[in-house]
Amino acid sequence: LADMVISSHGGTGVIKVWNTTNFTCERTVQTPSEVHSLLVFGDLIFVGLINGGILVINTTSWAAERTLQGHTRLVFSLVMCGDLLVSGSADNTIRVWSTATWACERTLEGHGGTVRALVTTGDKLISGSWDNTIKVWSTTTWTCERTLTDHDDCVNCLALADGGRKLLSGSKDRT
Repeated sequence: LADMVISSHGGTGVIKVWNTTNFTCERTVQTPSEVHSLLVFGDLIFVGLINGGILVINTTSWAAERTLQGHTRLVFSLVMCGDLLVSGSADNTIRVWSTATWACERTLEGHGGTVRALVTTGDKLISGSWDNTIKVWSTTTWTCERTLTDHDDCVNCLALADGGRKLLSGSKDRT
């Protein structure tokens, strides 16, 4: 997938694979429902769906290998934590999935709103939510170590800078 961009296409349940050399669409992949998040890991694409499922597509065959079920509402965020897939959902939970067995190993609860953003750094998972908070979770114990409450509205996105030493958060409160 070098020199490729993978994007979802509106509410139609379509993924487009774009060549970033000439910006032509090289492949269109149909999905069973509307796409809300994408993550590429090795030869797999994880697709967060509006129905709460996570579609696993193999880029060798471009076939759907399976759908992970567990969330009850749309999957907004996906991130890898070592060899574990972590998903955040509008059902206010975070799920941790084994990529060896495809089983949900645990469900993290504590947010009072949609889990919109996830990032990992070192042994920390950081989640941003529409409950206006950012939570810092230990990936050793999978417990919440800290809750940041400095935003006055929904946290929509998170990013890491300075080699993971700085956390940036974007919110509906315009900060």
